[in-house]
Amino acid sequence: MASFKLTDKFLKSAKAGRHGDGRGLYLEVSPTLNKRFVYRFTLKGRTSEISLGIYPAVTLTEARRKAEEQRVIHKSGINPVEVKRKVAAASGTGRTFSKVTEEFLKTKSGEWSNAKHRQQWQNTLSQHAAKLSDLDGVDISTEDVLAVLLPIWNDIPETASR
Repeated sequence: MASFKLTDKFLKSAKAGRHGDGRGLYLEVSPTLNKRFVYRFTLKGRTSEISLGIYPAVTLTEARRKAEEQRVIHKSGINPVEVKRKVAAASGTGRTFSKVTEEFLKTKSGEWSNAKHRQQWQNTLSQHAAKLSDLDGVDISTEDVLAVLLPIWNDIPETASR
């Protein structure tokens, strides 16, 4: 029987950081105290993670069940992230960062005073956030966002704030 570390009481008051439950299940708490469960795994020498859902919408019990499902997929030599992407694509519900970006630009374009402003936003997202374009929105972590922002934050702060 597995020995788990997280408790329902701990989840309610968890501070920012990554908190392990065991067997690849983690609770990630952002600096703003948003919480999500992730399953971390290593496949072919590369560590990855897959989002299992936002707490408290996903309970600890449900997160453990989902982590076990991902562990079975991972242990069979298949990347759970790829499985999730294929399922989302097949069901037509996959919302990659690039799809959300397109929707955002369409929605906001009426608020911008001219085409140049829209182009600036489009260029910012396509040039600086390109590494996120194929990721499903639920799979984008704080670390992913920081990897995009930190290199440009001091040099081009207006672009980073976009």
